[in-house]
Amino acid sequence: MIINQDTGLLSPSATGSAFATNQWSDPTNAYSSNNSYTLGQVAYPAIKEQDYYNFGFVVPDGAVILGIEVRVEYYNLFAPTQRIYIKSTSGAGYVYKAIGYDSVEAVKTYGEAADVWGTTWVPSDFSNANFFSKLYVSSPVSGTKYLYVDHLQVKVYYKIFVPNVVLL
Repeated sequence: MIINQDTGLLSPSATGSAFATNQWSDPTNAYSSNNSYTLGQVAYPAIKEQDYYNFGFVVPDGAVILGIEVRVEYYNLFAPTQRIYIKSTSGAGYVYKAIGYDSVEAVKTYGEAADVWGTTWVPSDFSNANFFSKLYVSSPVSGTKYLYVDHLQVKVYYKIFVPNVVLL
């Protein structure tokens, strides 16, 4: 029997890894929805990135990854280029979705139950040591751009095979 499951929405508990993407102010504010924001502020021609990890996923060995959902509670001002990235250190490089423009706080979902973000994932990709998410903002035109993030969450959808048990 095949059972579809998910990890539930999980928040990170660590930020600022060795990937040199610790460039936002107050990055731990994205750990929960509390109306305290991490801020990516950038002036042309710059990029600022902030990574997040230690989501605490529990994905069983042998599971087939069906999709990944990233939920971001945010708003931005004058920021034409912002993205949410995900990656596993055991797999390919970062893959991303563009974050839309919202001048008032909104909760947006990127990816879904059947969206693997154009790559192949295995259960070990979701260990605390392997899985990372990254917020990105750039200013490709003159002026200062701002991306305020209140909360970041990730959910992994997967299926597992459970053998039928016959009792005699």
